[in-house]
Amino acid sequence: MRTLLPDVRALAWLFGLLASLAAYADEVIFSNEYESRFEGFDVSTTRTLTRLDDGTYLFKIESSNFIARLDERSHFRITEDGQYQSIEHRVSRRVLGVRREENTRFDWETGEVTYERRDDRRVLPLLPGYTDRTLYQYLMELDLAQGIDMPSYQVVDRGRLRDFTFERLGEELINVDGQEMLALKLKRVTEDDDRETLVWFAPTLNYRLVQIHHTEDDGAEYSMHIES
Repeated sequence: MRTLLPDVRALAWLFGLLASLAAYADEVIFSNEYESRFEGFDVSTTRTLTRLDDGTYLFKIESSNFIARLDERSHFRITEDGQYQSIEHRVSRRVLGVRREENTRFDWETGEVTYERRDDRRVLPLLPGYTDRTLYQYLMELDLAQGIDMPSYQVVDRGRLRDFTFERLGEELINVDGQEMLALKLKRVTEDDDRETLVWFAPTLNYRLVQIHHTEDDGAEYSMHIES
C-alpha cells in the first residue's frame, strides 16, 4: 500500500497562481463611515475608493436608512500624464422599493459625454477637465493637499455642465464623536444666497472629507460627519 504524497511541483505552481491572482485583485485604498441626517431622518453613508484589477478606479458613495438607499459610483482612470478622467458615472436610488437610475458615460475618443435617465438622453461635447459629480469630491481632497486655495471643477451633473467652485473660509475646530479636530472649512460659491454648502476637510486625515452641511432654498437641511 502506497502513501499518497502531494506533488511538490504542482503545489508550487498552485501557490504561484494564487499569488499572481492576489497581485491583480481589487485593492481598497480607503473606506470611511459617516453619520448623516436629512430632513429629520438618520442616514448611514460610506465613501470607498478601490483600485480595480484592470488598473482603473471606482469611487463609491453609498447612503441608506430603513426607507431609502442611494448609490453613486464614479469609474475613472488616471492617465500617463496624471489626469483623472471619468469613464462612467452611475446613480441608483431606491425609495420604498421604487428604483430609479441615471448613467453618464464619458467617451474621450469621440469627445462626447452621454447622460441617460429613463427616456431622457442628452449628449454634450466633452472637453479636457470635465469630471462627474462624485469624482470631483475626491479631487478636492487631492487639490487641498496640494495647497490649492480655491478648488474649481467643471462637473457634468444630470446632463448639464455646472461650475463647482469653493472658497476657503479658514481653519476651524469641529467636534467628531466627542473629539475636537482641526479642519479646513470651505464654502461653495453660488449666485443663490438662499442655498449654502459648507464642507470641512481634515489635514491630519490626508485631507479626508469629514463634515458637510447643506441648506436648500426651502430651508431643508442635510448634514454629515465622519465617524471616529
